[in-house]
Amino acid sequence: MTTVTYTAGCRDCLQAENQSINIPDYRPEDLLQDTEYNAMGAINFQRDENNIKCSFCGSTNVEPFDIKVGNQLIFEASSVANQAKNNDDFMLECELKKENGNIKFRAGGVGDHSNLFLKEGYNTILNRVRFNSKSTFNPKQNGYFYAAITSPKNITDRYDISFETMRYLGLSKGEVYDGIMEKATKYGVEMDDKLFK
Repeated sequence: MTTVTYTAGCRDCLQAENQSINIPDYRPEDLLQDTEYNAMGAINFQRDENNIKCSFCGSTNVEPFDIKVGNQLIFEASSVANQAKNNDDFMLECELKKENGNIKFRAGGVGDHSNLFLKEGYNTILNRVRFNSKSTFNPKQNGYFYAAITSPKNITDRYDISFETMRYLGLSKGEVYDGIMEKATKYGVEMDDKLFK
């Protein structure tokens, strides 16, 4: 069993608070080697099992982020980027910022990305968005989406990709799709927008 601390950000009322929770099936060293995305899933499972809701509005639409074991963050973009550089791997960061209804896209990362990595990377991110429940996407006037993936340079298909994290609030599924597809189509990504409406 591992006790983790995290920030619980509510996608409905946009309030956040620090919390802690026990995750029974993880040892601390295993959790620190895992991705934040998987740790988020483990935390959300425990939140559901224990009927933990947002203490401000009572919603269950809460995103755990800045997850720590002891004082060590599970995901830190700069650490993941440095590790990718040291291992001569690829890292792709995909970010959407929404301010007063206007959405801007930014992509970054590590390595001279191959077209195959970018195609499979954007496909992977869009598929994770697609399979998240539409009810977790609650559009607001301002919003944010961030995803990070890594892969060895000798990528052969999507199974080589490690999904590091995905955070979002204030955007609809369709807004995320539109924002990412604007860039992803350049690399041959094809996905039906009806899957995101």
